Amino acid sequence: MSSNKNIVYNDELFEKVNYYHVVQEDKTVESKTDNYWVKAMKTLFKNKWAMLSLLCIVFFIVMSLLGPIMNDHTYKEQDLTRAFLPPKIPILADVHWLPFDGYANGVDQYELMGVEESFWFGTDQFGRDQWTRVWYGTMISLSIAFIAAIIDFFIGVTYGGISGYFGGKVDNVMQRIIEVLVGIPNLVIIILAIIILKPGLVSIICAIVLTGWVGMARIVRGQVLKLKSQEYVLASKTLGLTHPKILTKDILPNSMAQIIITTMFTVPGAIFFEAFLSFIGLGLPAPMASLGTVINDGFESLQIYPYLVIFPSIIISLLLISFNLLGDGLRDALDPKMKH
Repeated sequence: MSSNKNIVYNDELFEKVNYYHVVQEDKTVESKTDNYWVKAMKTLFKNKWAMLSLLCIVFFIVMSLLGPIMNDHTYKEQDLTRAFLPPKIPILADVHWLPFDGYANGVDQYELMGVEESFWFGTDQFGRDQWTRVWYGTMISLSIAFIAAIIDFFIGVTYGGISGYFGGKVDNVMQRIIEVLVGIPNLVIIILAIIILKPGLVSIICAIVLTGWVGMARIVRGQVLKLKSQEYVLASKTLGLTHPKILTKDILPNSMAQIIITTMFTVPGAIFFEAFLSFIGLGLPAPMASLGTVINDGFESLQIYPYLVIFPSIIISLLLISFNLLGDGLRDALDPKMKH
């Protein structure tokens, strides 16, 4: 065996690297990444339905914050002397073919009951202002959906990343847990969680989160399995980077497109589940309001006072459609396979 002790190290054994070229190469890689996101955003902005959906979502978010404070009423203020008043908007009151003139059965109900104030969305069976309750309920429904989506994001990304990256026995055990959760009907788990935790804001979020992260975890796991054998990941391992750094700096950033798309589709699912639970009586306790509880309260009087259901139903329908269309737009923009 030859010994390395006699080797004399001098400048001729090393090749001088121009720092300028190294920096330029790094900037080239960064510029390619930036160009990807720039092109994706341009593609998204060209999608008219996605942009219209985004504007619709922003409008509902703004109204959910401003709507409840646009008058002096609260979501739980009751006054039986003004119960079941139809919608009335002073500017539109003279346009009788619109349902905002305060008339019901050909009679001005506001004049009949001696009410001088106008309620834009009418009042319910307890005389509560529907305008305030609908927009307050929109804020609660959106809050539940966004919080549940954020928690699903962190749990799903962490669980799926660990499962896919380490593989082997770790992956097998973690995937068996997911299969058990998937094997039980989602609705059964949520209803049991609501019953055990008692109806409320926290219990609804916990119930939705219990199984909501599974889809995210599976998608992240698939992306990690595909990317962990790439050259740049192997290079990071060779350089001695720790597993958390490899996951957070090399693998997950390259999976961000799929993660964003999945998160976007999680939000309407959470809104629907919250509305469904509230509609069947397992939602927020009275007098709290969400879109589901407002629809549930007005459902019994649907045939006589349809406005109690129409307004919250229109809002929740537009929200679900908008989030799904925006999710489709993001998928077309961020997923290279969807580009034509």
